[in-house]
Amino acid sequence: MSLGDLVGSRASQAEAMIKQRGFRFLKADPSGNAVYGYWREARTNNCVVIRTANGRYDSIVYGTPSCNWFSRC
Repeated sequence: MSLGDLVGSRASQAEAMIKQRGFRFLKADPSGNAVYGYWREARTNNCVVIRTANGRYDSIVYGTPSCNWFSRC
């Protein structure tokens, strides 16, 4: 399921929408002035990384089911 429409949204509001779309939160990693949130979609087992900066979703990157870019996925 696409999450691209959430880029630019306030993180506090978009998180509820992500959960409604079937994603489960895995972890968050702060980095500089941003936070990277890792999520897994229950239906497909695919993972996404969401970069949040200044309280808004800045970018969303889709991964693979194996989450090979995320060691604890």
